[in-house]
Amino acid sequence: PEERPPSHTTSSVFAARREPPSSSIFRAQSPASAIGAAIGASVVQEQDRFVTTPSSGSRTPAASSSAAQREPTTPDRPTARPTRWIDAAELVEIGAGNAPALGPGGAVPVARFRLERVPVTNEAYAKFLAATGAQPPGHWNGPRVPRGRERHPVVGVSLDDARAYAKWRGRRLPAEVEWLLAYGGSDGRRFPWGPDWRADACVGAHSGADDTAPVGSGAGATPEGCADLLGNVWEWTERDARYEAPEAGKAWVFGGSFRHRLDAGGPPRTAVDAHNAYDYLGFRCAEDA
Repeated sequence: PEERPPSHTTSSVFAARREPPSSSIFRAQSPASAIGAAIGASVVQEQDRFVTTPSSGSRTPAASSSAAQREPTTPDRPTARPTRWIDAAELVEIGAGNAPALGPGGAVPVARFRLERVPVTNEAYAKFLAATGAQPPGHWNGPRVPRGRERHPVVGVSLDDARAYAKWRGRRLPAEVEWLLAYGGSDGRRFPWGPDWRADACVGAHSGADDTAPVGSGAGATPEGCADLLGNVWEWTERDARYEAPEAGKAWVFGGSFRHRLDAGGPPRTAVDAHNAYDYLGFRCAEDA
């Protein structure tokens, strides 16, 4: 079985859904609260795959990170259908609504905003590196994108790296409540595309994936057109004081990755070290509407 470090003290429940315990904080009866309970049933445990050294800023892939070090010549991950072309910088508008409850105050109102349709790609991140001289992810060949992976989501970036890219683009990272509203809407969808599981809709363990896939490889999208909110890579978000805080030094990330079962319903959530970078964790940008 996969070794999991003790620093990630969350429970793995992808194999089967479970109801929140009687002491659960999910008490609101709105539709959004139902998906909030599903988040509680989709908290998973993660493993460090890239280790950031704060003193030097250098990143060293862990021994288990062979997938991130490979340079495939073609997008070789199994997908349910041919990948459609999506402009990685395109924004879609998410209407105002209520994000699921993660506390005694009930569902959280969220103003309308705009969110990128897909996670930031290696190709887009390379332009940021060229313009700013920022440090590339540790598994790249210097500032060059690994061959054949231009349209894959960028991984191996820390929360601060993601913030720097977003600032360069004149955007920002989505807040936790914004990301969750985009995933499930005010009606509390179990999956971004609707109430029912679809194996062709996302990139996860069920599809035989053992690495990232080009963005938009899954057939599922939200009504607004956001893809990859479930699977492919976890996504960094910004803290929102209206949600429960993770342990000190941790940050919540959402969405699951290619490594996991994704059929439990509700947006997966886990806490990771806010200063590290991981080979299954990327991000997308947002902006005010």
